[in-house]
Amino acid sequence: MAKNILVPQHNPFKEIPPRPNGDRIDGFFALRNYLAHYSDAARRSLQKRYKDRYSLQSFREPGHFLLAKDRKRKIPRMQVYIDNFMDTAGIMVKFLRIDMS
Repeated sequence: MAKNILVPQHNPFKEIPPRPNGDRIDGFFALRNYLAHYSDAARRSLQKRYKDRYSLQSFREPGHFLLAKDRKRKIPRMQVYIDNFMDTAGIMVKFLRIDMS
């Protein structure tokens, strides 16, 4: 949506790498959509993401999923998502040349 509103030289969203940052943001929004709507479509979308990204065959409620440890980093998945948002924010701040001091 930002690419339709912001000119490229002022669009920090275009700097977000698709993997892993963009993919993790999309995953977080799949969790959010399920929690906001509890619809069958949101559940199917989240279950597909679990299967495709995490090789999980059965559905996990978001709380259980987020508290489970990430296989690679050995920290709760919630922390992986938080770290990803922090990293992404840093990328955008750098692009926009914002002084955070």
